[in-house]
Amino acid sequence: MPLTELKHSLGHILLVEDEAILAISQSEFLKNKGYSVQYVSNSNDAYDHITSGERVDLILMDINLSDGMDGIQLAEKILSYREIPILFVSGYSDNKILDRVCKVKHYGYVPKISSPDIVECMIQSALQLYQAEQTLAFREKELRITFEAMGDGVIVLSPEGLVREINHKALDMLGYQKSDITEKDLTSFLYLVQADARTRVSYSFLNSSNKLIDTERRNDLIIVSRSGRETHVTETISPILDAEKNLNGIVIVFRETPNTPVMVPPKDGESLYAKVFQLSPIPMAISTLKDGTYLDVNSSMETVFQLEKSKVIGRKTEEFKDWSNPEQLERLNKVYQEKGRMSGERMSVKHADGNQYEVLVFSQAFEIAGERFILWINLDVTKILDMEGRLAKSVEEKDVLLKELQHRVKNTLAIISGLLNLESFKVENEVAKQSFLNAQSRIMSMSKVYENLYQSEDLESMDIRK
Repeated sequence: MPLTELKHSLGHILLVEDEAILAISQSEFLKNKGYSVQYVSNSNDAYDHITSGERVDLILMDINLSDGMDGIQLAEKILSYREIPILFVSGYSDNKILDRVCKVKHYGYVPKISSPDIVECMIQSALQLYQAEQTLAFREKELRITFEAMGDGVIVLSPEGLVREINHKALDMLGYQKSDITEKDLTSFLYLVQADARTRVSYSFLNSSNKLIDTERRNDLIIVSRSGRETHVTETISPILDAEKNLNGIVIVFRETPNTPVMVPPKDGESLYAKVFQLSPIPMAISTLKDGTYLDVNSSMETVFQLEKSKVIGRKTEEFKDWSNPEQLERLNKVYQEKGRMSGERMSVKHADGNQYEVLVFSQAFEIAGERFILWINLDVTKILDMEGRLAKSVEEKDVLLKELQHRVKNTLAIISGLLNLESFKVENEVAKQSFLNAQSRIMSMSKVYENLYQSEDLESMDIRK
């Protein structure tokens, strides 16, 4: 059926109806009420009209179309192209149809037996509802832009203290990515301390016995970021209450204190130590003492343990066990529980590619702003142990060669003694014969001295009494 159009001020309606008489009747009624109406009889013409760029404020959609695609399928296709209010019209009202309609975003369902006035009332309601939704969506987008562009750090919490929303300024103050924090306990990421006492600030309202009712404000605070940078702030805490005055959420706003240095550490020495930590060839990591959450690892730690810093920060030490075997971990945990520290405990680190590192583990607890941490130092001794192994093998080979040499010297002296003994049998002169025997005796004495010498423990002395 060709498109017909009358332009009026109340709104532009696309009528999708394959029954010509009903379509003409509805179209004329709506035109008389002040609407601009265009009607089509099949899904292809309807979709082409939507994609043509013509103005359409609402679609009055018949569910039962006769060209292979019903109104619900057509609505899904149109909504995937653009957002537009759809009002379904159908002569059927069985549960299967209604269930399918409920799964599609729509603005009403009108039986075909309804009077034209009811249809017009539903159209007005659908247009008003759509306009309200558009206004709300625009307002939400406007608030989102304002939220992200604020110069103050803003964090929205659930009543239990889990992060619902956080803006860019607050993420910069904390030194984290949004994905690291969302839906997680704020106290695991926020290190807030008193500027003077350097003691950590707690939130009493997170305890179920203390309810946050009124807005609270605190001054002279410092946020210590993950990298150690400090930001001096004032804090405002406000409750989000529902209609029954029950706590539904919490908003925390951090405002930087004017004219206060925010770069940390405040002492050059601390900055130097941070650089030493990051540039050290010795693998090192810092974790909390309370639950073993990693706060930082250096590049050497990433290399030896095959860890990515971005995937380690905020996770607990117990989550990283792939590089070691259970027996080693059990032994290390036992040592740590007994001594409260580690002082050069041997550990093997095996990579997925088969490479293996041997490390000595050291640990040292320390405290900053009332919070206790652990510094882990892992001394890579792989090359040292390899060199010691090769050196031990070389010494063993030399010992074998030396023993063989000593054995051959002893045999050589025995042969000389034997030759002198043979020659003595040919000598008839007793004086000459005695000379041969004396020479043979001296050689045998030398052989015994040599044998006792190489069999002694230090090869430098022997018991001459033997």
